[in-house]
Amino acid sequence: MSSEESGSADGEARQGVRREVSSDALLSLLNERLAAYGHCHACRFVGPIRPLPEPSEDGRNWSRYVALVCSDSVASGCKRIAERILDDAALEHNLQPS
Repeated sequence: MSSEESGSADGEARQGVRREVSSDALLSLLNERLAAYGHCHACRFVGPIRPLPEPSEDGRNWSRYVALVCSDSVASGCKRIAERILDDAALEHNLQPS
């Protein structure tokens, strides 16, 4: 694969480069990314991040259903941002084997 291809944002190109992390590290990463959005400062992902019994079709080995909790209610903008963060993390990370 050329260096141009490896830098592609397309999911299939990125699928093979997932980094294995612990569930705690993945949860921290999700929250760091969420905190970068100032208007979602009252929101947090809460665990646990659960492993899947079998990898999904896209190769991810963890459940994308990670609760999002906000001090008030979950605003639609924060919900969309959280979904985008989960989409990106699903392409970039897998859980370490237990």
